[in-house]
Amino acid sequence: MSFELLSGGPFLRKRKRECFCVLLALLLTVTGFVILSSASLSFLRSKNYALKQLAWWGLALGAFGLTALIPTEKLRKSLPFWVWLSFGLLLAVLIPGLGTKVNGSRRWIHCFLHIQVSELAKIALILWLADYIGKNAEWMDSFWKGFFKPILFCSVWAGLVLVEPDYGTAVLLLAVAATLLFLGGAKIRHLLSSVAGFLLLFALLVWRNPPRLKRILSFLDLEGNRSDGSYQLWQAILAFVSGGPWGRGIGHGRQQLTYLPEAHTDFIYAVLVEELGCIGGMLIIGLFSLLFLSVLSGLRRQESIFARILGYGALFLIIYQSILNMGVVTACFPTKGIPLPFISYGGSNLITVYVLLGIMTHALRPEGSSSEGDPADPSSAGRSLDF
Repeated sequence: MSFELLSGGPFLRKRKRECFCVLLALLLTVTGFVILSSASLSFLRSKNYALKQLAWWGLALGAFGLTALIPTEKLRKSLPFWVWLSFGLLLAVLIPGLGTKVNGSRRWIHCFLHIQVSELAKIALILWLADYIGKNAEWMDSFWKGFFKPILFCSVWAGLVLVEPDYGTAVLLLAVAATLLFLGGAKIRHLLSSVAGFLLLFALLVWRNPPRLKRILSFLDLEGNRSDGSYQLWQAILAFVSGGPWGRGIGHGRQQLTYLPEAHTDFIYAVLVEELGCIGGMLIIGLFSLLFLSVLSGLRRQESIFARILGYGALFLIIYQSILNMGVVTACFPTKGIPLPFISYGGSNLITVYVLLGIMTHALRPEGSSSEGDPADPSSAGRSLDF
């Protein structure tokens, strides 16, 4: 009996990988609370974002529990509802009076709470792709079924996000879609041709949008535009320099004292590194890396193509978003409004990443149901990544 208690019992022994992933997510979330609490001691004191984030976390845990417990087949049957709801909200947010305009973008709908509809689009997209790849696994190497039809659907989804405008999330959606199609068996030459086309379209849209063109040009000459277009990035770099290897200590960061805009959302990683140092920043990267490797290796044992691709989609949404955020803060990418999963302030994003965490933990269960039209043979699921 005592051995059972010490080992965590049969449930924990069977769910070691899932519990490990949840533990990593909790460590990242707690780190976010600590940094938000530190920021709230300065210019954010009047709003206390840490307490607000704690309330959002309660909702996020509820969403995680529901997602982790929903059977795979029921989740699959609910796909039409989520797709049409997401599509309708993406259209509704563009209507003046329905969509709330913030900083020139219509990304939110106010319905008791401010909801960022592109977050719902992320979940709907990976659900649709997992269902499509599961039902068409035999034809994923063809041009029509394996590439054109799914990429057309994903382009419509990303296009609606793009006109909000939200360039960062649109790029994220397309990157995840291309990754899932590749893992599902689509030919690499088809995907590369679409990437070239999207890059050309993106360049044309930036060229015709003076504010974003200025942002790109400022990024190319960071120091020369440090008091203008690249002010935010320059202040983030100063935060890294100020923190050094060990950091200035919790509550002693200077860049959050009105110097660094969006210090609690998109640029929270800069505040984190200033207070915890480069060592703390590397530990955060290590936690995301452990989450990535653990889930990726665990999904290889999943026999259901739908559950496996869905798990991949949830994983890559979190990891790609983390890479984009930290890449922006470290001046590797132009400035984009992409929050850092689990850590940045924001209710819609926190609930979304916990729903994705629930999807991943559910997909990691080896007994994940294999549905009709979804062959259980792992070899029919296209490519797999071996670790």
